[in-house]
Amino acid sequence: MRLSFSINLSRSHSFLSGCIAVARFVELFVGEPMKVHTDTSYTCGSQSVQKDTLRSIITNCDSVVNITYFLNKNVIKRDTITRVICQGEHYTLPSGSVVSIQGTHQDTVRYAAGCDSLITRLYLYVNPLYVSNSQATLCASGSMVLPSGATVTKPGIYNDTIRYVKYKCDSLVSKVVVTQIAVKNERVEIPLACETSYTLPTGVVVTTSGDYLIHVPSRFGCDSVLRMYHVDFARKGTTMVTKTNDVSCSLQYTRLTASGGSSYEWSPSVESPNSATTIAKPTEPTTYKVKITDGKCVYYDSIKVNVTKGQGAMVEMPNAFTPNGDGKNDCFPNTLGNLTDLRLEIYNRWGEMVWSTTNPGECWDGTYKGEKQGTSAFVYRLHATSFCGTVDQKGTVVLIR
Repeated sequence: MRLSFSINLSRSHSFLSGCIAVARFVELFVGEPMKVHTDTSYTCGSQSVQKDTLRSIITNCDSVVNITYFLNKNVIKRDTITRVICQGEHYTLPSGSVVSIQGTHQDTVRYAAGCDSLITRLYLYVNPLYVSNSQATLCASGSMVLPSGATVTKPGIYNDTIRYVKYKCDSLVSKVVVTQIAVKNERVEIPLACETSYTLPTGVVVTTSGDYLIHVPSRFGCDSVLRMYHVDFARKGTTMVTKTNDVSCSLQYTRLTASGGSSYEWSPSVESPNSATTIAKPTEPTTYKVKITDGKCVYYDSIKVNVTKGQGAMVEMPNAFTPNGDGKNDCFPNTLGNLTDLRLEIYNRWGEMVWSTTNPGECWDGTYKGEKQGTSAFVYRLHATSFCGTVDQKGTVVLIR
């Protein structure tokens, strides 16, 4: 350390010789040996008496003066500080130096004489500034929240800034390009000729003509297309299937009738599988299906026949028939259901057996020995086995001409 130190002897001094002293300056260096004219060394902080020879410029005579030197060492101040700045700003150290890079910085302030006065250690932190560019897509009536918390509902380019709360400087600067999905309106025509129903893309099944709106979502989950499906059942088929009764012990068959087409196919097994009207003799509950064809259109329909099993086997028999050839009720009985081990006998009023059979598919046409019988009452006797038990019954039937 170097310190300039001056001793001013500008005033006059009286000495033993009577000479007058002239002003004199002595320069000392603190922290280093100090030389006076006598080659004597001095140390900072010490006190010394030194003799020096002064000569009068008037009388040119010598004089001796005792000079006492007080050498005081200057104090060095040390300081450690921490500062935070924003990116792009700078910090000025005590010496006047400017720094802007994060890290540890050493700064020294010196006295005028050249030795250290203030030593500063600075820990400098720089808050980083992040910049981002992004894109976002809005639904037609949607909104989005920017990083700063602001809400936008329209397309455009948004410059958004987040700031450090404590230091009031930018933290994140975002450029967000927002686009918006435009909803398209479309119309789809669905003309139908034979179908009785139509399944929309959503899985909904419709059976009547009309307009059906479908929302087609984009990959963002919002509507991109509003598609109107116009469904027109131009020639919707009208089909119908009916049954006369469910099956029981007393009535062991049912008559099934389908309508709405020109040809028919029944399943499972019935007496006339290709007729509009047929006889079914189920022994268990059964669903009968029919394929109805009308020109180029094909329809499917079905009906369920229930079967009730109970005690006592009694077959329901007609009480009259009209064998006139009109195809309606022309023989007796028209069906006997699911009977096995069957024997049916018919007698006239005189006790003659006019007809008999062991085939449940046969019926009497009202003739005896090739002759048509007139209007009269006849007695029948039926013996058979059914799913309800043994059948053994008698009754009368009227033949009407």
